[in-house]
Amino acid sequence: MKIIICLFSFQLLWAFKVEAKNKLSFLHLNIQNLTTEEINNQSPKIKNFILLQKKYSPDIISLNEVQYDRKGVPTSKFKTKGENLNKINKHLFPKYIDSFFSYSLTGRNAKKNVFGNYSMIKNPQLADQTNFGNFPGQYSLGSLSRYKFASKRIYNVKIKDFFPSISIKSYKRQNGTSYPENLMLFDKNFNHTQIAINKKTINIIFAHLTPDFNFGSKLLINQLRNHLQLKFLRWFINSDGLSKAKNGLPPLPPGSSYIIIGDLNTDPFSKTKSAKEMSSLLKETKSAITISKKNATFPSKKLILDYALMSKDLIVSNAKVIQSEISDHLPIYFEVLLKD
Repeated sequence: MKIIICLFSFQLLWAFKVEAKNKLSFLHLNIQNLTTEEINNQSPKIKNFILLQKKYSPDIISLNEVQYDRKGVPTSKFKTKGENLNKINKHLFPKYIDSFFSYSLTGRNAKKNVFGNYSMIKNPQLADQTNFGNFPGQYSLGSLSRYKFASKRIYNVKIKDFFPSISIKSYKRQNGTSYPENLMLFDKNFNHTQIAINKKTINIIFAHLTPDFNFGSKLLINQLRNHLQLKFLRWFINSDGLSKAKNGLPPLPPGSSYIIIGDLNTDPFSKTKSAKEMSSLLKETKSAITISKKNATFPSKKLILDYALMSKDLIVSNAKVIQSEISDHLPIYFEVLLKD
């Protein structure tokens, strides 16, 4: 009898290992302006996120809106540089073996107040007029993985270089001044990495796009920026195999497996150019969650802003929008089954 029990236990263990090897789980959350101070003091937001991670134990985590810590930001008491994601990882179990933490452009041009500090609250006189943000590194993007990232690349391209026919001369910043001619396409982040698992290479795109909203001003460039960012994303994944290299940048090779995770800041049910672009993207990809208002990830406005999209060769299982009060956005959890 003992032999039979042992044999059965071994079979269960073997089955679990096979399943784990062929499944990749993800957790995405826009964590709403998570600051260095909140991380250092383990605010309720951090503690609740740790509980969420413990419950779902994802293989890969995507976090939008994490402050990229820099010395003297927002005040002189802050000394570290680029350690915020590692600080979060120390509280997770088991810890993640690899990370990708990139510095956003938001707040890069923000000004200090009369006390020599950056403002932690919205101040139009001090805020970055080009990329929004109250202090450098605000709204940055971090990702953690139980698998080694085979490559890491941050895409910083200028609008004029990638979309030469687009003119931004008619757009004005909140203070009435013109945007710089060499305006970058992304104010936050567009990151590309790869993991190799079960003899399969998967491209993972971690992105946080500009809001498809001009905050009451018809002259702001937000909506144009978002529209062009979605065009760039569609070019990059190369779903139809027709994308060509631009300015030395190659798209993904035809037939690549990919997963797109992040706050793309466009609701497909709105009546904007970006919504039409998003509708095209949704047709070209497979969404982990059903695209409906019931799955709104920004519940206060009933908007779908966060996405988990992938190439159609991948198989989705156990996907859900998690009801949570950690942030103004709701987390997305999903699993991808990998074929041999």
